[in-house]
Amino acid sequence: MPDEHWRIDRYARFKSDKPENATQWTVYDDSCDLMRLMLSDVQQLVISQGSAILESHSLLSARSWMRGVCRNDSLLFMCKVQISGKNETRKFRVRFSAADGLSGSDHCSACVERLQQFFPVKMSVVKSSTATDASQNKTDLNGEAGDTSLKQQNLEGEVTLGDVAQNLLASARLPMAYNQHHINQETLQQMLRVCLADPAFPAFVQSVENELQNIVQNS
Repeated sequence: MPDEHWRIDRYARFKSDKPENATQWTVYDDSCDLMRLMLSDVQQLVISQGSAILESHSLLSARSWMRGVCRNDSLLFMCKVQISGKNETRKFRVRFSAADGLSGSDHCSACVERLQQFFPVKMSVVKSSTATDASQNKTDLNGEAGDTSLKQQNLEGEVTLGDVAQNLLASARLPMAYNQHHINQETLQQMLRVCLADPAFPAFVQSVENELQNIVQNS
């Protein structure tokens, strides 16, 4: 199945480490560059702004760690992660754009229909008579502009493919929420054994490193 794309006009990431009186949603919109949500043919969920990657998640085992809530044209994602041995929840949300004669809600519904094949998504309907709910739905995605800087050798916020490649080659430290994967240990061991038993695997590793270098040089 080919890659599928949906235009979005806003993405917001919840920052649980901010003071209670501070805005806890860091917001990005499409005023600077095109934003989209992509579901790739290898079951990878990617949210991007231009060449910057805002989110990237493999959905192969997402049913065990990801949940979604859909409301009109907006979709909230909740991901279970382990930080310092404790279970935490990362939250981010997107708002779909009207395009091709369809409303943002229509595109959101189409996206949800596909994503429900990988993890549960709950549909939440806003009653038209409840003005406060509609207002809250709008203010949830309002807040401070995203910080586009890279701090020292830690990857934070949105990054380009070149940033990812360069930092992988430099063995940089990722934020704690990203220092894990969702492949169980037994499956990972089996994958490694199969790879190491393949005589072409060392050449593949070298090719990957060379391609990372090319991405860094061309980004």
